[in-house]
Amino acid sequence: MRVAVLVLGILIVLEGILLVVKPEIYSKVAGYFAKGKLMRIVSLVKIAFGVFLLIAATSCDRKWIVIVLGLIYAGAGVIMFGVEKEKLKKMFQWWAIRPKIIVRFLGILAAALGGLIIYAAGMPK
Repeated sequence: MRVAVLVLGILIVLEGILLVVKPEIYSKVAGYFAKGKLMRIVSLVKIAFGVFLLIAATSCDRKWIVIVLGLIYAGAGVIMFGVEKEKLKKMFQWWAIRPKIIVRFLGILAAALGGLIIYAAGMPK
């Protein structure tokens, strides 16, 4: 499980780097997910990541970090399900028109979050 958490952390770091290098991709993706039922897929993915992190926390070096991040991910996904579809659509549309500097900053935050996940998982033994 620790290796899977490491892979997840690496993927998040790569996503962050991609957002810094190509911020226009974020606008396209956010605009794409603002359509129809695709918004709920984001909720499900967040919940799945959260549950995965909660389950995998037992195999990680810094369990409490992974547990906290798992709760945040799962909680965000559950909250997204509670938001009206129209409000959620407006939120995705709002994110789709953010300036590139904001998206780059989010990319830096995503890379840092991925690094934190990698650190919390520890090296495979």
